[in-house]
Amino acid sequence: MKLFKCLAMTLAIASASIAPTAQANLITQDVAISTTNSVRYINFNVTTAGGFDIRALGSDTLGSTNFWNNDPQIFLFRNTLTNGNFIASDDDSGTGLNSLIDDILLTAGSYILAISEFDLTLAEAISGQNASSIQDPGSIRIQIEGVSWNPPGPNNNVSAGTAALAVPEPGTVALMGLALAGIGFSRKRTQKHK
Repeated sequence: MKLFKCLAMTLAIASASIAPTAQANLITQDVAISTTNSVRYINFNVTTAGGFDIRALGSDTLGSTNFWNNDPQIFLFRNTLTNGNFIASDDDSGTGLNSLIDDILLTAGSYILAISEFDLTLAEAISGQNASSIQDPGSIRIQIEGVSWNPPGPNNNVSAGTAALAVPEPGTVALMGLALAGIGFSRKRTQKHK
């Protein structure tokens, strides 16, 4: 019984720590765009409200058009992929053909970034399929960065926000799996002794 209580406590601790902990002022993730995966998604949580820049970088910044997509496009949503939760989109506001949602103020909560190639519509970002032919399959580097700025006017200051990818860390998942396995073995052992 002591073993069961110990394992249950370990499981409770592991469950509580599954929330993302890798917070940073800069999140970088590469996604691959292809004809079968024409729209990709990144889920992230804003943990501290504030200012953000969201960039989609392709070959104009990263080189080699054989690996990097030439003309990325992005759509930002709050919580779910619906018209009502659409916040912003961009194509070509960054350097060259890169996309940039610049100086956007986000509140704490969950967000979804839809990523594809140029000519992506809002309906396609929601559906997950870019109907225009993918001309340039390749990877796109996404950067979500907390930034601060001072808009015009007295006492206006936007602080940099912080965000974390909405995925559990591998160590936490392993710890939770170990706790579940221990509970299973403990139960099997008590059933053999009955």
